[in-house]
Amino acid sequence: CMQPSTLSKYITELEKELNQLLIVRTSRRFEITEFGEYIYNQFKHIPSFIESTIDTYNKRISRSSQHGELNVALGPDISYEIVSPYIGAFMIENPNIRLNLSYIPYVSMLPSSNISLILTVMHINDDSLERRFVRKDYFRLYCSSDYVMQNGLPSSVHELAKHKIIGFVAHDFMPIEYHKLKNIYTNEEYVLDFRENQLNANNGLQMKQIGLHSDYIFPSCDSLVSEELIKGKIVGVLPDWIVRENEIYIVSKKRVTAIEQLFIDFIHKCFGRINSNVSGS
Repeated sequence: CMQPSTLSKYITELEKELNQLLIVRTSRRFEITEFGEYIYNQFKHIPSFIESTIDTYNKRISRSSQHGELNVALGPDISYEIVSPYIGAFMIENPNIRLNLSYIPYVSMLPSSNISLILTVMHINDDSLERRFVRKDYFRLYCSSDYVMQNGLPSSVHELAKHKIIGFVAHDFMPIEYHKLKNIYTNEEYVLDFRENQLNANNGLQMKQIGLHSDYIFPSCDSLVSEELIKGKIVGVLPDWIVRENEIYIVSKKRVTAIEQLFIDFIHKCFGRINSNVSGS
């Protein structure tokens, strides 16, 4: 606590510095001036701000002091644009953590006891593991802007048969003969016939790359094409119709270490960037 005489001295010095009265002193009490009240309201939050700043700093020091090794399996499609670009920043903030990343498509089970965390769209049926929902991501049809100039866009799902589309390869490495499209607003369904399809693939990232450099409509997830859509390199084809929807999960053991929780928080932060910026997801 500060002595009244010391406080009065500081107020007097501040009044001289500001060349304004802050307090009107009478024989019985002090009354704050209009200017004094204004100054108080402008600066009353400074102690809380200082406390918050110090707390943030202490948390950063605590985070950076974490030591250990972390083995993580990431789905290559879902992590390409959302997580991987920020891995470097994570390493800077946590210089004492050794991070080993394995990019594995279609992770449907714990691939190894050495893996601590999995980011996947596959359902992992294991009661010993914890599944944390992250977000939904939609697969839709897209094409390059050059494709539109040369071939135009289908105005309905029935016109898709007139266009070349990259189809799907299943987990058994065989092409899928039929694939169902769904209207996200009406729930109407339409079946694409891929029996005579010339080109099929099993990776949305590679499908996008093929489609950008060839004469095909291609399926890919929203998060993989957001940048190209903004730049006009890619165009949505019948955007009300989805090829499929993915539910993205972080999978871990029931009890996680402090380092594992640190990376879980990091992934949520990465996805938070697109949750606030990407519409229709």
